[in-house]
This record gives sequence, structure tokens and C-alpha cells, in this order.
Amino acid sequence: MSGKASCLLTLPWSPRKPGGVNEVVKSLIRHMAADDEPAPVVLVTSLSEQSAEWDRAQPYPIFYQELGIPFYGPGFRSCVSFLLKLPKRLSSLRKIFRERNVRIVNVHYPNLGDLHYSAMRALGLFRGGFYLSFHLDDARAAAKTRGLERWLWRRLLSSADTLITVSDDMHPDLLALAPACGPKLLTLRNGVDLEFCSSHPLERDRFPADLEGKAVILCVGNFEERKGHHILMRAFRQVLDKIPDARLVMVGGSQAYMPELKRLHSELNLEERAFLIENVSHERIPAYLSRSRIFALATQAEAFCLAILEAGAAGLPIVSTRARGVVEQLKDGVTAKLVNVDDVDGLAEALMELLENPEEATRLAKNFRTEIEESLTWKHHYARYREIYMRSLHK
Repeated sequence: MSGKASCLLTLPWSPRKPGGVNEVVKSLIRHMAADDEPAPVVLVTSLSEQSAEWDRAQPYPIFYQELGIPFYGPGFRSCVSFLLKLPKRLSSLRKIFRERNVRIVNVHYPNLGDLHYSAMRALGLFRGGFYLSFHLDDARAAAKTRGLERWLWRRLLSSADTLITVSDDMHPDLLALAPACGPKLLTLRNGVDLEFCSSHPLERDRFPADLEGKAVILCVGNFEERKGHHILMRAFRQVLDKIPDARLVMVGGSQAYMPELKRLHSELNLEERAFLIENVSHERIPAYLSRSRIFALATQAEAFCLAILEAGAAGLPIVSTRARGVVEQLKDGVTAKLVNVDDVDGLAEALMELLENPEEATRLAKNFRTEIEESLTWKHHYARYREIYMRSLHK
């Protein structure tokens, strides 16, 4: 058994993948590694996510343990299967807990497979802290469940010590699911690495070479319908009519919505003017931030958007929507320009206003950068998590 107390950070996918949830977890890992305790340990609940070479290169241990979901369809067959496999899976988890002296479990992006930890506590196999960290889509999906599935979610929430969200806007979803969980809700907003975001790497990555000197509008976010790339492209088409030197660069993870976006890209005749760049690793994002003039996000809903924070830390003025989550993060006319969701004309006007009025763009960017420096760095973020973790270690 390891003498140093550990915090088990769990994910349904490998931390090597790009995405805001993984950046939160990797930030916690970096700060924990530099601290006395707890030590970081990662558990991935999907066996298909294993990458032996990448895993060995990490300075923290990574375990893989499949945790089945007790309800994935009508009837009770899946629940019976879950119960039959439960003893073996609990034994495997108990072995990891003992080997690494796990005193804290912090689940990120929870699902019903995490009832395994509830069972461990109920059976006295684990007496440490148990925290569920929600990142938007997970909370929204849980709130839509019904019947047995909904009842199981309530059991999971009731077994946790604290339910952590990245924005206050997510609380109604969890309260609708389990009204009694109100006292457990805690908002810990995401943070950002100022030095990383404001760097100016010489390496260009795949940033189009012929965009030097152009008025580049940047969007970073997975290519999914919720992110509103289709709205942004239509707005950008209007911007081009007035500012021909404007260019749009959209960077994100490839999703099923990508073919529709490519079709629209062709329909709007945006070749050589708008660029869809897929699957850029997070480490490459500063190469795009440092070469852009404005950050734009036409999203329909967010939690506490890491891409917006990173753009603000890089000193970019921001144009976004009055979407859930965003209005908690940005103040219209103070730290950003905000327009209504799905408002193509309003988005185009806001983009043109900041491109044509650099003084206003600079004012908004400076205001947001100051706010980030004062309260929204990863250092601030970890300090809040550490306060919670230490309660478990000092019980």
C-alpha cells in the first residue's frame, strides 16, 4: 500500500483526448502532483480507451476498470447483469484503493456506473470523500431520465458528499432530478493557465499560412450542433460583404455534425475564407489564439466554457451568445459583446463592430483579462478543490 493518501480522479474516457473536461482533470493532476497530498491517481472506466505507450509516459498512474451501467434499456435484465458482475468489480476497485491508499474519489462526468462507489461506501469498503463533478451535458442527460433510471440517479446523488458544478446555471437540472440534493450543490468555476494561453509559439500547427495580416475570427469548440458553427458561418458570410479581408478559423474535435457543416461551408461559398480544422490537440491552441483578432462562439448552451477563458487569457475580445452558462461567464458591454442565441444578423453586427472599432475591442479584452487574473486561473480553481479534498483527509 502507498503511504501517501491519494485522490482517485475518474473519467469515462482517456485523459489524452482533447476537451474541456479533460483539461479540468489534468489541471487538478498538475497541482496535486506539486502538492504534499493527496497524490493523483486516474481511473478510466472504458477498457477501449487504453493506450499503453501514452499511459506509460504519464507521471501519474492510470488504471482501467470497466464499470457497467445498471440501466441501459427497458426492463430489469441490465440491472440483474449489473448485480451479478458487481462483486468482482468491487473487488477490483478495492484492490486499487488499497494499493494506492485512495482516500478521495472525485468522479468527472458522472454516469450510473459510478454507483459502484456508492456500493463501496454502503459496504464499508471505502470511508473517504466522494465527490461528483458535473460538466453540463452529464447533468442535462441525468435530468431527462425517468422511472428506474431516475431513481438510481437519485441514489447516486444522495450517496455523494458534494455535487460540484462548473456554473450556477447547472443547479436547476440537478434539483429537478433530486430536490433534496440542494445543500450538496457547490459551484467551482473552471480556471485557465495565463502563461500557456498568452504564449506566442513560433510553430504554426495547421493555421492557414496565407492568413497573416488578415482580420482572423477564431472559434474553438467541438463540431457539434450545440456549438452553433452553422450560425457563425452564416453571420460570417455577412461580415465578408462589408470586410472582405476578414477570415474565419474554426477549430474543434470532429463529431457526427461535421458533414452538415461542410455542406453549409460549400453552400455559402466560403472556400479560402473560412477554415474547418479538425482534431487539434489542446497544446496547439495558443498557435491559433496568438494569430487571431477576435474570438467568436455562437453556442446554444455552455457550462463554464474553457475556450472562452483561454481566449480571454490570450487577450482576445470575445463575441458570444446570451446562452445558458455564457451569461454567467461574460458581461455584455463590459467583458464581451453578447447577442441572442441563433441571431445571425446580431452576431454579424457584433463581429463587424469590434473589427471596425479596435479601441472598443481592446477595452473589452482588457476588462476580461483582468477578471481572469483576479479569480479565474487554474491556481484559483485548484485552491477551491483542495479545500474540499482536505476535509476528507482530516476526518
